[in-house]
Amino acid sequence: LVVAIDTTTPPYSFLDANLKPTGFDIEVANKMGEALGVPVEFVTVTSPGRIPALLTKQVDAVISIFSITPARAIQIDYSIPYAGQSAVVIAPKSTSIKGVADLVGK
Repeated sequence: LVVAIDTTTPPYSFLDANLKPTGFDIEVANKMGEALGVPVEFVTVTSPGRIPALLTKQVDAVISIFSITPARAIQIDYSIPYAGQSAVVIAPKSTSIKGVADLVGK
């Protein structure tokens, strides 16, 4: 099972002190390999290189932080999401920015 990973997304996927891929996504990929009874080979790709690697059959799967979008769904199939996260905007308490509307024009 050849799996593309982006090693710039800790704690999901990154290189440890010995330059070995590690993180949550790596554990998920290894569990997939165990379930399928096949070895897992990791191939490092950049975020923009994920879909091209799939479409050109350089890899069997991509395991990476990936937003599900209609445009991407035209080209690729998604698994059921196995993790989620929320994004927030933060600012110092002393600022006049108290909400998203306060960012208009900035």
